[in-house]
Amino acid sequence: HERLGFQMWMVTRTDGVDAVVLQSFDHGYGMGSGDEFRWSDSYCARMVTGHAPRVAPAIRNVPAYADAPITQQMEIGAYMGVPLTCSDGTLFGTLCAMDPDAQSDDLLRELPSLELAARLLSTVLDAELKAADAERRAERAENATTVDPLTNLVNRKGW
Repeated sequence: HERLGFQMWMVTRTDGVDAVVLQSFDHGYGMGSGDEFRWSDSYCARMVTGHAPRVAPAIRNVPAYADAPITQQMEIGAYMGVPLTCSDGTLFGTLCAMDPDAQSDDLLRELPSLELAARLLSTVLDAELKAADAERRAERAENATTVDPLTNLVNRKGW
């Protein structure tokens, strides 16, 4: 935000139908952590599929963005976004930014920095997901040792 001045930055997670805002830095759009929006209506969906560029200094100059339903819902003049991926290549979500005003074409030079930030963030998110999964598996394994497999009741160790 300090460097590029966009009014809103978000980290989102998508499930294919909806996207959830995990973190936001918002100065005017009213979006916050936990907010959801329809993935197919978003600029991010068009960017991820390759139907629109990752950096759009002027939304009105990119038909895929200008025609998106979100354009009728919010005042957006410029957009930047990059996918966040898991280690297996699946889509986790996006790192994106929006501003109500169109920006200079100089914004296009910022794409490598944004892509680097997305790769770093993807690595951290993937590590956190793997750690949470390992913790859940360990808890299930520990709980299984306190239950009799025949009766499904607490065994001596559980008591």
